[in-house]
Amino acid sequence: SNAPICNIDTSLAVRKRYLPRATFFLVGNRVATHQAAIEFTQANHNEIASHSFSHADLGKSTKEEILSQIQKTDKALQEQHQYTPTLFRVPYGARNATVLEILRQQGKPVIGWSVDPRDWESQDKDAIVSHVLSHVKDGDIVLMHDLYKPTADAVAELVPALQAKGYQLVTVSELLQYKGIDATPGTYYYASWKWV
Repeated sequence: SNAPICNIDTSLAVRKRYLPRATFFLVGNRVATHQAAIEFTQANHNEIASHSFSHADLGKSTKEEILSQIQKTDKALQEQHQYTPTLFRVPYGARNATVLEILRQQGKPVIGWSVDPRDWESQDKDAIVSHVLSHVKDGDIVLMHDLYKPTADAVAELVPALQAKGYQLVTVSELLQYKGIDATPGTYYYASWKWV
């Protein structure tokens, strides 16, 4: 996810019934306009992480631009919520040696994904659910975007379905911890069983 779930009613109902947790990778320029959603997300034991300040392609950015994208998001969250994210997801998954080195210097592990239902493209609840259920395995990181109602509807169906299959839905930090992985800043993790 990029930001706290936009469909709060669906989210509340699903969370109250099934108690899943997730990591929400927040675009920093949305901090000011999503205060209640961020507070709700944190209060329900979810994790907020950084997804840059303006969703810039860091693979095509200068060192100064990369650093600014990281630091502006950290500053916005620190000022508004007294919270500094530890994890970072690069927009588009675009990374290079410079991006990884700057994130290493900033002390941030880099998070990718191993299951991508391309929800932003299809915006089809059934396609999202089908893709996740047919591809997910233990230790996967599933990428979803909460900007779209079909994704929120898919989450409402996926949470109980995944739990019925024995999956525990946790934050990325919890996943890495449970798998015994000490996340290293500047290293790219795209599942608990794969990193580069």
